[in-house]
Amino acid sequence: GMTTFSGGSSFAPAFVLFVFASVMRVASCSVAFAAGGMTTFSGYLMDNYCYIETQQKGVGKDGTDAIKAPETHNVYCLDKVQACVDSGFYVAMNNGTGGAKSYHPKYQLDSASMATALALIGATTKTNDYKVTVTGEVEGNQIKNATIVECDGDQCDGVCTCGDCGSMACDSGESASGDASGAAAVGVLAVWVVTCRA
Repeated sequence: GMTTFSGGSSFAPAFVLFVFASVMRVASCSVAFAAGGMTTFSGYLMDNYCYIETQQKGVGKDGTDAIKAPETHNVYCLDKVQACVDSGFYVAMNNGTGGAKSYHPKYQLDSASMATALALIGATTKTNDYKVTVTGEVEGNQIKNATIVECDGDQCDGVCTCGDCGSMACDSGESASGDASGAAAVGVLAVWVVTCRA
């Protein structure tokens, strides 16, 4: 399989970006990139209740597996099941492989972001496979004051555009390649891309 992480920095010039991407290609796929500012992450929007139930019982309140098959998780859970809503929401990242998916919380939503998410969920026509793009300030494992929009496609599954993406690593058995072709600067905003291939 192939996993791509992309991100940016508000202070890295394109030249540094090119060097960074080149070093990533030969060194490692682990990206520990701590810069201030806004972080954008796209992934499955999930509730903590179903995640914990899946860990303990193999399935969440809606009967789906939030860890191995988040695409089957019911949007109804996020909207109408009070225990799920009260537990809080997170955006998920696949820490497994294509053949053995293992989705876990990447960022928890703060209360302001939860209100934004609930308004979006209330207006959606989707019933499952609910992916979003959140943009906000990261503090620890929480994303704060996020704007949230629905997202569709593979580009919405664990893609981070950094202010602070934390550690993103290839799965075991995958190799890394840095792709500077995605490098472009708009003012001082630089974008880097790291691709993991089996």
